[in-house]
Amino acid sequence: MRLPAIDALRGWTVVAMLVVNNPGDWGAVYAPLLHAQWHGCTPTDLIFPLFLFLVGVGLALGGPQASEAPELRAAQGQMLQRGLKLIAVGLVLHLIAHWALDTRSFRPAGVLQRIGLCVALVGAFSLSRFGRSPHGLLIALCAVLCAHSLLLLMGGSLSHELRFHHWAASLDTWAFGTHNYEWQASLQRGLDPEGLLSSLGAVVSTGLGLRAGRVLRQLGAPAAQAPLLKLAAALLLLGGLGQWLIPFNKTYWTPSYALWTGGWATLALCGAFVLQSLAPQWLWGQRFGRHAITAYVLAWLGVCVLGATAWQAPLWAALQHALGPGWPAPAVSLVWALSFLPLWWAVLRLMDVRAWRWRI
Repeated sequence: MRLPAIDALRGWTVVAMLVVNNPGDWGAVYAPLLHAQWHGCTPTDLIFPLFLFLVGVGLALGGPQASEAPELRAAQGQMLQRGLKLIAVGLVLHLIAHWALDTRSFRPAGVLQRIGLCVALVGAFSLSRFGRSPHGLLIALCAVLCAHSLLLLMGGSLSHELRFHHWAASLDTWAFGTHNYEWQASLQRGLDPEGLLSSLGAVVSTGLGLRAGRVLRQLGAPAAQAPLLKLAAALLLLGGLGQWLIPFNKTYWTPSYALWTGGWATLALCGAFVLQSLAPQWLWGQRFGRHAITAYVLAWLGVCVLGATAWQAPLWAALQHALGPGWPAPAVSLVWALSFLPLWWAVLRLMDVRAWRWRI
């Protein structure tokens, strides 16, 4: 079941991801596109949880609707295979980036890897007997939130200064060693924003999307608005109150962060359906939404090509010259990121014209 509002919302999310991931100069990023330095939640910190939320919505609307035990097992196998394929694509992209950009080390964890893990776990669970029961999803989400909260609170200080002493760092060090996003050589410990412990919060974000998608599938878009708004209000309230116990933190994907961003994602979903009803001409992001993974992969490869060649420096200089000396570096960074969007849009338009579709 494809809905224009969801394709558009997914497309806007992908566009935001591409802009954030390609600033041109990481030393002069446009301030609104920065993540919170540690605790907190900026608009940029809403982007990845929104995408995972929409992954969950897609699992509810487009996933197999099996009913018999053999069919359920086969459908679960398909979900696991899809998740593994996404993880494999993410690993290949990180290998290319390690070679092209000469990074400190190959990093196994990443965005596509996290998406693949959530697709595999939440998708398989949604097709289980317990996951299909009326209250099974709610019970599972509460259990994961409680377990994640206990592990975070018992694992040590959540401060930035002591982050390498937390259990999350212990798990990431055990799993990835020196291949973590952050590595403290003096302590021989690492931490990754897409690490193991924080994956629990990402699973919750995807599960909240699954819940919203089931409401949409059951009631239809117009009738689902009221219960979805109630869900958004509850999530924002719980997340806002929960931050006093465990603050918003994207690296740990804390329970308060998962609930808070889930509330905003639910509101965004409602807003997209309102826009579809009142001003459907503004749903311009559908092409990026239909080819979300393709756009992400192409943009990643584009960054790698620029980084591996001598093209980026003269292109950056040419952009600064064209804009003039009155433009500060952060503004140039924003224009740089936005300037690549027409290129990827043209590629995706060609794919639509030729009826090409890359499915994972």
